[in-house]
Amino acid sequence: ADASATTDNGTTPLMFAAASGDVRSIDALAGRGVDVNAREDVRGLTAAMFAAAANHVEAIQALRRHGADLQ
Repeated sequence: ADASATTDNGTTPLMFAAASGDVRSIDALAGRGVDVNAREDVRGLTAAMFAAAANHVEAIQALRRHGADLQ
């Protein structure tokens, strides 16, 4: 499967993993070189923003370890 694939609105597998708090998937996808700072097309949200919206602190920490911009 293409780790960098997107839905019609630009949502990535990393964003889905972040929204569900799936740290193992975040680590696996980031390890495959996906853009941890990619933004979806509708609201410009990043994976870190998806994780924060769902209060998944461990997912946010994992994204930060992989270079996500938390600003």
